[in-house]
Amino acid sequence: MKINPYAPEPVLMLTDYYLRKKDVTSALRIVSNALKVGNKNNIMLKMAKMKILLDSGNLEAAKDFYDEFSSNDINEEIVKGVNGRIYFLEKNYSEAMPLLQNFY
Repeated sequence: MKINPYAPEPVLMLTDYYLRKKDVTSALRIVSNALKVGNKNNIMLKMAKMKILLDSGNLEAAKDFYDEFSSNDINEEIVKGVNGRIYFLEKNYSEAMPLLQNFY
C-alpha cells in the first residue's frame, strides 16, 4: 500500500485479513483511508466499505455513506440490495423484502 496507494488489491487483502481476525474497526479504517488517498472513485473499495458497515450493523454510518456509494456507476440491483439491507437493519421489513428478493 505504501508503494502504490492507488492499487486496491493490497487494501482488499489487508481488509480481509482484519475481518478474518474479527477486527472490524481496523478493516474499516484501512478501506476508509484508501478511499481518501487515491481511490476516491474505486467501486470495489466502496462496496467493501458498505459491506463492512452493513455486516457490522453500523446503520448510521451505512446511511451516511449510502449517497456516496450509490452515486457511482454501480449495478442498480446491488444498490437496491444495499438499500434493502439498510431497511432490514431499521426493522422496516415491508420495504426491505422486495428489494432483497431481487438482490439475493
